[in-house]
Amino acid sequence: MVHERVLSVRRLARRQTKLGTNTREWIALKLAALFALDQRRAEFRHLGVVATLPRYKPGADSPFDIRRQSGRNLRLGEPGDVLGQVVGVDVLRHEGNLQIQANVVVLIVAEDEDMSGEARNRSGLALPGAQQALFDRVAAQGKPVVVVLMNGRPLALSHVAERAAAIIESWYLGIEHGHALADVLFGDVNPSGKLACTLPRNVGQVPIYYNHKNTGRPPAFGERYSSRYIDVPWTPLYPFGYGLSYTTFAYDPPQLSASKIGPRDTLTVKVRVRNSGARAGEEVVQLYLRDDVASVTRPVRALRGFARVALQPGAASELSFTLDQDDFALLDQEFRRVVEPGRFTVFSGGNSEDLQSAQFEVTAAAKLPGLGSAIPRFMRLAPAVQRGPLP
Repeated sequence: MVHERVLSVRRLARRQTKLGTNTREWIALKLAALFALDQRRAEFRHLGVVATLPRYKPGADSPFDIRRQSGRNLRLGEPGDVLGQVVGVDVLRHEGNLQIQANVVVLIVAEDEDMSGEARNRSGLALPGAQQALFDRVAAQGKPVVVVLMNGRPLALSHVAERAAAIIESWYLGIEHGHALADVLFGDVNPSGKLACTLPRNVGQVPIYYNHKNTGRPPAFGERYSSRYIDVPWTPLYPFGYGLSYTTFAYDPPQLSASKIGPRDTLTVKVRVRNSGARAGEEVVQLYLRDDVASVTRPVRALRGFARVALQPGAASELSFTLDQDDFALLDQEFRRVVEPGRFTVFSGGNSEDLQSAQFEVTAAAKLPGLGSAIPRFMRLAPAVQRGPLP
């Protein structure tokens, strides 16, 4: 019984459930050709403030003692005693040059778990303490650096993203953290998690989120007087819904059941996705909707559905989503729940930025019963997606 429970926790830790519900924690933000870690490599070393610390209960294995938890006969470097932690402030212990004799470095950087939660605000989103300096010293060795994040809030990691070979966002996963990490790093599990938040390039972009309202002067390249920054791109470092795996997926433009519909009609959106890589994997297909012109400001796009699909290399699947009046509705200036006539754009893809699109028109207006915000179909009890294999 205990063994089965442990395996269940391990499966949960390494494989997300659904975007937006029990958000899964293994999210690959950046991957390089070296992944998954090759078992034939002679040696790799894991470093960091939480690399060997037991967590969550006395006697629990360190979530990052990969040497013991990977179950592989590998020659691994000793965990590095590089960081000490004193009252939440990390201090570099080694003043001399850091010499790493390894093929690959797995660098675990983290917020202490007590840094997140109620009454645990921070004024910045950088790596706490000296961990940024540690990353710089490790990256200066010229070895591929795999960064594993363990944190309770989105962090601003532009500098890390530029120099790391791979980045894994793991959040806090509990006592099976280490097993799940080993499964992902060595390729036994193909990660398929997606971000349920937006990661900024720096703290000056906050608040930043995918379903923002448009501005009078939307950001545009080459336009001096538009809503953008002069020192960084206006886009996020990693957008809502983003996440990589050891394979790739290709999307066709969404196919609509009609180009014009009435305000109380339903619209079927078919999305074809194909595994374009060399490994089996799972993808979270996402559907977004935008009301292009309305009497009140509307989001540039809003999530209206998602579904997870498992595909073998070269295989494709067609997923069918249904949109209806609750998806089209808005609150007008008198707080009435209405559907307004006009053009809508449907987007589909693997995250909120890299999307294919199609348009349709609602031909008339309608007042809907009830008060309050429209309830997206994907938040209702009834499933709204059908999927099927393609020949």
